[in-house]
Amino acid sequence: MRPYVSHSKLSRKSGGFTLLEVVISLSIFALMSVGAFHILQSSIASHRQSEQRMEQFDALSRMLGSIESDLRQTIDRPIRDRDGDTLAAFIGQLELLEFTHGGWNNRPGALENNRQPAHSNLRRSGYRQTLKSTEEGGYITLLSRRQWVVLDRARHSTAVTTLEIPIRRISFNYLSHNRTWHNKWPATINSPETDQSLPLAVKLDLQTTQFGLVTRLFYVSHSPIEGNSQ
Repeated sequence: MRPYVSHSKLSRKSGGFTLLEVVISLSIFALMSVGAFHILQSSIASHRQSEQRMEQFDALSRMLGSIESDLRQTIDRPIRDRDGDTLAAFIGQLELLEFTHGGWNNRPGALENNRQPAHSNLRRSGYRQTLKSTEEGGYITLLSRRQWVVLDRARHSTAVTTLEIPIRRISFNYLSHNRTWHNKWPATINSPETDQSLPLAVKLDLQTTQFGLVTRLFYVSHSPIEGNSQ
């Protein structure tokens, strides 16, 4: 004889989840989804910050490498400004420096078949602290590298900005031949050891927003005008 099973027990077993169980399950699923979303969002933001920091580090490295490369090819060659006045081969202040250097290669093939170079391998470059307006109406401090295509400037000569990085402040100092540091160049002390066109070295203190204080010491080449380009 088959055992008797009440109708109420059979209905309870075959009726599925109750409404309360469904609500609890959905609540747990929603909480897990929100947690997973926040974890994903945090991972994406962290990845973006890492990429941005790497881009900022690459830009800083390019700027420092540019300064070092230019200073290592410094040429003792004064120039004339737009008014025809003579500018020293090397001019330095606390927040800017400007100098003549080599390293500007001529275009490929310019020296082939006894042709003349397309242009001189000398260039005039400058590094300075500048202010730039932002879209929000404020200002941002930048370290800018500017270059002139020609050395002796005509009235239409303009500098081209080739590199820019955001900074807080910069400070250049210049080592004279008597091993004394100066905050501008040419040095104001008149002596055989300081009366030189080019300093021995340049010290840069660069306060950055991302990496704090960066200090670099750059050797200054003392090449003649006939210095070879790289």
